[in-house]
Amino acid sequence: MILKFKYADNGFIAKALAPYLAAVYLKHLANKFKQPPLIIPVPLHRSRQNERGYNQSAVLAQELTTYLHLPVLTDGLLRTKKTTIQKHMSDTERAKNIKSAFTVNPQHANAIHGQNILLLDDVYTTGATSHECATTLRKAGAKNVIILTIASVD
Repeated sequence: MILKFKYADNGFIAKALAPYLAAVYLKHLANKFKQPPLIIPVPLHRSRQNERGYNQSAVLAQELTTYLHLPVLTDGLLRTKKTTIQKHMSDTERAKNIKSAFTVNPQHANAIHGQNILLLDDVYTTGATSHECATTLRKAGAKNVIILTIASVD
């Protein structure tokens, strides 16, 4: 289902996944924040988003906020470096591939500074992408960054 959501132009699957993610957030993460977080999805590079037709994490963020009523910045982060698909890379290759691939959108820098961030990604494999995004957000002044994903892969 996740692969169909990610690659097969099935954005409607976010409607099925959002209640599950909301429950996970409320049970395990909501008490980690003293003030409610801002949801920021992991961005795709412009060319990859054009290929797929949408950013699956951004679509999921929009659905998630209907349950959690948290603000979403779908373009809070920008992917400025086109990276190679990481599906078959080692941990080290992934970290090198994704290094410096993100920047905070200058239009939202003030909104991110001092805020708690709920970083939303579809799949957590080695954590290279999520951790690079979190590092970028922290450098921009985000107070705390917690990662929420649909699934993790061992």
